[in-house]
Amino acid sequence: MPAKSRKKTKKKVPLNMDEIIKMMFKMSDRLTISLINSLFDRNIPLDAEVIYETNEIHRFNQKDSSVKVIRIDMLLTINGVRYHFEFETINNDTDTILIRMFEYGFVMSINEIKSKIANIKDGIKLSFPTQYIIFVEQDDSIPESELTMKVILWDGKEVEYRVPIMRYWTETVASLVEKRLVPLLPMQLSPEYDYH
Repeated sequence: MPAKSRKKTKKKVPLNMDEIIKMMFKMSDRLTISLINSLFDRNIPLDAEVIYETNEIHRFNQKDSSVKVIRIDMLLTINGVRYHFEFETINNDTDTILIRMFEYGFVMSINEIKSKIANIKDGIKLSFPTQYIIFVEQDDSIPESELTMKVILWDGKEVEYRVPIMRYWTETVASLVEKRLVPLLPMQLSPEYDYH
């Protein structure tokens, strides 16, 4: 009796795309600066110093005096400006992601104030980092260019909080190179990879 032929099926290979992207950012400061210039319409000199900051921020819980460690994807500083990137490889509710970005930015701002508390002369100012979200998996419900929400202050004033985004699945190798987004090329891997 002839042996049954087994049909080979491709298994999805799990990849930690967050880690691969972070590694690509750190391979070349010039490419990272070029990417930031492109995404934020800046003109930072390509030889500027890039400082890769810790990806851990700490949030104090007053209720039980505990400290929660929050891990963000990428935080770097160039010419005194902080840039915070999140890479969304799993489709989640965009409202939840936006709230998380606000929380991250708020905690980073508070931590910065605490580190410079002795130098505050003109009062306390919350300075959020420049933020950006890159959505990897296709989800046509994600807006074209940014996520927004309104923050209502105690006096009724509304402030609009906005985070620019990229719908990565719409990009190609050629478009990434043309836009000087070379650190994002690794995500152009074959669909047989599992980005989770």
